[in-house]
Amino acid sequence: MRLAYRISGLNQPLERLDSVAIQAFKETVFAYKKKRIKNTFTAYFYGTLRSLFAVERRREVQQTSNSALFYNFLEA
Repeated sequence: MRLAYRISGLNQPLERLDSVAIQAFKETVFAYKKKRIKNTFTAYFYGTLRSLFAVERRREVQQTSNSALFYNFLEA
């Protein structure tokens, strides 16, 4: 979990991202029950956690970005 956190470059502390880790674990267990995991459980969990941390990083960048740089066409 720490490796995925370090690679993602999030500004939030790891303690605030426990809901993201729980969601990744739930998704991994669901995939395990459906027999979609080809390699190991740990590798699938890492990949899921990494992708969810990437989503959180995108949210951080969107909140801190300059609104003049990114025009929101959906709300206009």
